[in-house]
Amino acid sequence: MDRFEFPRDQSPELTRFGHELVGVRDEAVRSLRGMARDAADAERGTLMLSWPRILERSGSPALTAEVVAALAPDLVDLTIASLLHALDRGDLSLRGPSGEPMDQFGREQLEGWFLGWRAEKAAEPWNPEYG
Repeated sequence: MDRFEFPRDQSPELTRFGHELVGVRDEAVRSLRGMARDAADAERGTLMLSWPRILERSGSPALTAEVVAALAPDLVDLTIASLLHALDRGDLSLRGPSGEPMDQFGREQLEGWFLGWRAEKAAEPWNPEYG
C-alpha cells in the first residue's frame, strides 16, 4: 500500500496533467536505465560520456550499472516531486511577472534555457557532458 492517498476528486484537467506527468516520468526512468546499461557495455556508448569511466572505476561496471538503474525511479521521482513542491510553495512559477503563461517566453526552449541557467548558476555539481 502506498503511503500517499490518491485524491479521487480531481478535475479532468488535473487528471490529464497527472497522466502526462507520469508519462514524462516513465520516459526519464527508461532513459536513465538505458544510459546505465549502455555505459556498462563499452561498445554501445551513451550520452553521459563520464558514466563508462565512473562505472569502470567502480571495479564492477555491470553491478554499478544495475545499482544506477535501480536508483533511477527514485532519482526521477525526487526531482519531479521537488519541482512540484516548489510550484506548490510559490517558489517557482510557470507565469511571467504580469501573469502571462510561460509559453509566451518561448515554446520548446525551456530545456535549452535550463541547461544555460544550470551552467551559469548551479551551486551543486553537474555533468558538462549533458547539454
